Amino acid sequence: MVQLPWTEFDVFMFLTRSGMGRRITQLSAKEAFFAQGTLAQSIYYLHKGRVKLAVVSHGGKEATIALVSAADFFGEESLQDVDGRPTATATALTRCTSLQVRPRGDDSNSASGTCALRCIR
Repeated sequence: MVQLPWTEFDVFMFLTRSGMGRRITQLSAKEAFFAQGTLAQSIYYLHKGRVKLAVVSHGGKEATIALVSAADFFGEESLQDVDGRPTATATALTRCTSLQVRPRGDDSNSASGTCALRCIR
């Protein structure tokens, strides 16, 4: 059996570069990363900008539940939920650059998603 040399996992490199199961995305102000009740497919790590997480009640009232800044993760809650649907909408307040990680699907995506969830913890 061939023994590969041990290399440390570089969190900074993982969070700042595109790769298997992850890509850099840019959104303009007022664009949505994901919407409440839709199928969740990604975890996001915000590089630049501000994001609002808001919920809308059955009566139509909106409540802001969090403001996300650079170096924060968001979207991970819905991926851990049983039905995989976000309970909030994430909207860019300013122009945003983020890392989008898709942990569902083939094995490469699942590995990236696992790494992203470990970075969050």
